[in-house]
Parts: sequence; C-alpha cells; structure tokens
Amino acid sequence: MSPALLSTGIDKEMPYTASKDFVIRAKENGVIKEVDEKNNMMIAEYSDGTHEAINLNPIVAKNGAGGFYLENKLVPMYKLGQRFKKNDILAQHKDYFSAHYDGSKLNLGTLAKIAIMSSFGTYEDSNIVTEKLSKRMSTEMVMQKHIILGPNATVTKIVNIGDKITAGDPLIIFEQSNEDAMINKLLTGIGSDLKEEIKAIGKNVIESKYTGVVDDIRVYSTEEPSELSPSLEKIVSDYWKRIKNKKKLIRKYKITDPTYQGSTFYEIDHTIKVDQSGKVKGYKIDSGVIIEFYIKFFDSIKPGDKITHQLA
Repeated sequence: MSPALLSTGIDKEMPYTASKDFVIRAKENGVIKEVDEKNNMMIAEYSDGTHEAINLNPIVAKNGAGGFYLENKLVPMYKLGQRFKKNDILAQHKDYFSAHYDGSKLNLGTLAKIAIMSSFGTYEDSNIVTEKLSKRMSTEMVMQKHIILGPNATVTKIVNIGDKITAGDPLIIFEQSNEDAMINKLLTGIGSDLKEEIKAIGKNVIESKYTGVVDDIRVYSTEEPSELSPSLEKIVSDYWKRIKNKKKLIRKYKITDPTYQGSTFYEIDHTIKVDQSGKVKGYKIDSGVIIEFYIKFFDSIKPGDKITHQLA
C-alpha cells in the first residue's frame, strides 16, 4: 500500500476521522506510561490523569459477505516514556496508513508505472502485469477453520499462534470424545506408554488448506475446565489466562472506556451457554469446546482478478 503522489490533502484528514479500529488519537496531552510486550498492549497516560489502553495484537474481523477475514493490527507511533500532544496519532493500522515527514496519510493502493498500448495480446479490458507487480498487489487474507470437540476429547497436538504452516499440515490432532471418561483416561494412558506404536490409532486430523501463519486461535467452552479432559482443560485454561492478563492490565489503570473495551475484549474468558436453538456462536453443540483457527496468507494477482486504476 502506498500514498498518492498528488492529492488534495484529504488523505491526511482520514486518520482523524477513522474509528478506533484503525487509528488511535490522543484525546489530551500525555505520555506513554507502559508498554507490555508480553500482552502486546500499550498504555497512554493523559494530563487529566486518565489512561487509555492500545491493543497492538492482531484482531481478525469478518470481511462482510466476502467469505474471508482480514487482520486489523495497529502499530505504535510512540515509544515508552515519549510525550505526545492532543490529537497526535498514537497508533495506526499497519496497512491503511503510513507515517511521513508531514504526518500520517491514508494509503490508497499500490504505486506502479503503467503503459497504455495495443498488442496482439489485448483482450477486451484485460491487463498484463509483471510477476513482481502481482506479488506487490497481493491481498493479505485470513481464512477460518473450526472444530467442535466433546468434553472428553483428547488433543495430542495443536498449533500455536504465530506458527508457520503449509497446506496439508495438521492444525489439531485429537481423539473423538467418548461418553465414558474412564475410557478416555485409559486411551490417554496407553498413548503415553506405547507412544509412536499406536499414535495413529483413533486419531483425527484437521489439516490446513493454506500455506501461511496461524494468526489467531479462539476457544469457546460450555464447561468449566475442571469438567474437561486434561488436554482440553489445559487448552481452555491457557486461553482464559491470556485474556485475564490483558484485563488485569486494564484494571490496573482503572480504564472503563466502553468504546475501546469492545475491541480489546472480544475474547471470552468464561463458559458460554448454549442458546435455545442449541448453538454457541452459531455452531451446533450439546456440550464441549469449539476451537477456531485463523490462517493468514497472501493471495497474489491471478487471471480473472479485478484491478482498479487511479491516476496519481
């Protein structure tokens, strides 16, 4: 993404009108009070004594009816201890905006040289692009894959956020839930004793269809961790702990801004009830755990894709 070579200045106004999903503006003079690298959060302290939390973690959002997701990730414009003034840009979307000597600007597209010509290869309104340009115009996309596990299911392997994977790699390997918890416990014990010899027995594998990076993993449970199998208990407990650590940081500074908490706390750190239709987050489930995997990859320009031209 690149800014326009020539503009009316409207691109410099966009950072001051966009929502907090894409840009964080300072409401008063202040200083960057804390940068929590473990939770990937930044705290701004204002002159009136209030604080604001800036979530620097990637937040995956549905791209309307497009059938895929996009990653919203803010990058900080200030470092720990640096002071700022009212209306300064504290953090902005990694792609939509870029910082320049005269301030932040909206990026309108990929800056490229074009030629208008006629040749034997001309067909209606098509374009001929170089391999380099096709890669530069790649779209960063995120696709979701989910799995519903019963409370007694045994998970032997699961990817982590940030893992690089290729198409066909397993996202999760598990054994189907059995209604008798003792049987599941026995299977888990046998697996530990004989290891590789029975590794494939009763295993189910959910594979990735894409080559990319695990951008996010979300977990929803209808049961308390203590009511789940040991492997599921650890997965749910670790997920809840990560969310609670963020909330602990927020409570430390007594932040109560509801317009931002909706973006920060999209994760759920408690059990979720099955609704009247027998669903959780739109998934049909009786009891157990839902795990959503979000895989980020780059989709380069290919035949049939559409290109919009805008002269700078």
